[in-house]
Amino acid sequence: MDTLDWNPGVAPDGRIFYVARKGDQEYVVLGDQSGPLFRKVGGIGFSPDGKSMIYVVRLSDDPNTPGDHLVVDGKVGEEAYGYIQSFAISPDGKAVALKTHSKSGVQVVVGRQRSEGYQFVYDFNFSPDSRKLAFCARRGREVWWKVMDLN
Repeated sequence: MDTLDWNPGVAPDGRIFYVARKGDQEYVVLGDQSGPLFRKVGGIGFSPDGKSMIYVVRLSDDPNTPGDHLVVDGKVGEEAYGYIQSFAISPDGKAVALKTHSKSGVQVVVGRQRSEGYQFVYDFNFSPDSRKLAFCARRGREVWWKVMDLN
């Protein structure tokens, strides 16, 4: 490790995690296990049962290429997004909601389901049974509470 990039955190199972930098790349360390190198590492979270680690990585600095991917248990997701601002994990641990930025605005993405594009999307929360996702969206002066029924 060249430098510590983030303050360390404690995973639900008690292991320490942090982001480190090696040269111009970053990687996640969980306990004594180092993950692969990425251009940039973003937010880190854990499934409700604490067994899965989820985080955002940037694979490219090219502004013309969507570069953010979600990493679940060390596996980089195939779909790329222009920017993943934040995410939430369903109570059952089976779904991840992403707040992403696209050409149509800010979208909420859960699996293959996507919301409309808005200027802003605020807090999003899953229902206790993980079947719905509620979020606040704004376009201009209009603000809505939106509810997505999840497949």
